Amino acid sequence: VLILGLGKAARTLAEQVQGRALITQTWDLTLDGWPAKGYFELPRAPLQSITSIKYYDEDDTEATVDSGTYFVDIASEPGRVVLNSGESWPSTTLRPVNGV
Repeated sequence: VLILGLGKAARTLAEQVQGRALITQTWDLTLDGWPAKGYFELPRAPLQSITSIKYYDEDDTEATVDSGTYFVDIASEPGRVVLNSGESWPSTTLRPVNGV
């Protein structure tokens, strides 16, 4: 048990120092609004996939962005979610905090 604990502690420290995930992990990222530049970067590399992009309107109603709207760039570091050509983020007025 001690060795397993030391191994986990070493991995956690290595991930913090490198800013990289060394094992598959699931993360949630919340934003106050849509990025002005047409894409947003995910803070921890390497990116493997995106489960969904959800947003909340000013009435706190949840909706999901159609996955055909964006491209998940797993080759870049950090990974990015990029609008497909001709697409735009939903124009719904978002709640003021953590709308995306």
